[in-house]
Amino acid sequence: MAETASYVSSESWQQPSKEQPKEVGPTISMLAKKLQAQWHEERNMHLGNSVIRPHSSHKAQVVDKTRGKTGCPKCAKRNGGRKADGTRQKHPTFAQAKHALLEQWDHDRNPENGNFPDNTTLQSQKLIWWRCQECPTGKEHSWQAHPKN
Repeated sequence: MAETASYVSSESWQQPSKEQPKEVGPTISMLAKKLQAQWHEERNMHLGNSVIRPHSSHKAQVVDKTRGKTGCPKCAKRNGGRKADGTRQKHPTFAQAKHALLEQWDHDRNPENGNFPDNTTLQSQKLIWWRCQECPTGKEHSWQAHPKN
């Protein structure tokens, strides 16, 4: 037998009494206590009576809330990549990583902007000057680009 929905008129609708059970939402007991504290019941009622497990995904993966201790992606961006304890996510600098791109680092032009291999990370958004070391014409060409590009 198929289930059907029935119309409820405004006259037959009643205010829920204290004896009636509260509308049941998703079960989140399997999630970390930290995530349970951040759960928004009203916004997640559309999930019905489902069981939310670690590593599940809806709009964002629940694991993203705890990975790296940066909080949700929106908070991580707002906090400049800082973790919940206030420390920053560490990326190695060019000097620490001894990266192959150091051969193309323009040591003459970058200091003008305060950019040095020991204060610029591989994931930096800074515009860095690079110098072509293997130009077939024998000329030195310089250009600016972000390290992560």
